[in-house]
Amino acid sequence: MHLASEKVETGKPCSAGDLFFGGGDLGNHLGVGRRSLSIASILLGAALAAPPAKAVSLTFSDFDNTLIETRESAGGTFETPFVLFRIEQRANTLQSPPSGPAEVLLNPIEFHRNKAYFGKGNGEPGALNREMTLKDGSKITPGEYYLRNPDSYRYFFSTPGRNNVLEDLKAAEKRDPEGKWKAAFWPNMVEQLSNPESAKHFGLITARGHSKQDWEEFFQYLKEQGHIKYLPNFKLFHNVSLADYDQFSLRWNTARQKAGVLAEIVQHLGRLPNQESRLNPDGDATEPYHYVIFAD
Repeated sequence: MHLASEKVETGKPCSAGDLFFGGGDLGNHLGVGRRSLSIASILLGAALAAPPAKAVSLTFSDFDNTLIETRESAGGTFETPFVLFRIEQRANTLQSPPSGPAEVLLNPIEFHRNKAYFGKGNGEPGALNREMTLKDGSKITPGEYYLRNPDSYRYFFSTPGRNNVLEDLKAAEKRDPEGKWKAAFWPNMVEQLSNPESAKHFGLITARGHSKQDWEEFFQYLKEQGHIKYLPNFKLFHNVSLADYDQFSLRWNTARQKAGVLAEIVQHLGRLPNQESRLNPDGDATEPYHYVIFAD
């Protein structure tokens, strides 16, 4: 997990019209009422909830391996499956016809252990002399399968009739009552959501593509189960794999998309008036700053 903090110097204040209707530079860039970043919702739901001219602190977290843990090296037990597709054509006449199922589901540990052996999207096979045993006991040749965007990541998005992220959480709880599915920033999230004011300033910036309803149901379940006390601010949730965020990258570069979201937020927080001084990150002076924190 990486934790980044950005102090935001205040500058030209923005008007209520800028905040509510996406005006100013960002409104011109995105278009009034655009659903993507919805900086109007961000500032309406978070910054404007603070008293006028007061410092604002926004905390954002990634989801995978920041709030929930999937990595084998960290003992993670949260599983969202990846979908692999069979390569139908043979590379040459000496290659045996593919014999496995048309698609297979791999949990994160299976996926990361074997991804170097998968085939390529252009039909080129991977390791054909290697066999892997799946969690259910079945065997496949990883070189006969490949990743296909975005279909291989279907469970990282919303699908009709199923809340994928919530169902994965419930399965993780059942699989691991000890809670090793919780990642390093989980306690920080719980603390942030233990207070109604700080909860208003907590959101997600994630490579996933779930709907607002999915996230609302997910966190409502956490609240019902006693994991958290208050709900986060869903106006501060950004699922950067959605098409709305293509303005930052058309090449599935989620790091660039996340950075673009944060840059827009920092830019416009700097336009909020602030007369409240606080200790700077170096700890050697007090200055009028807003803060944006991102755990990735």
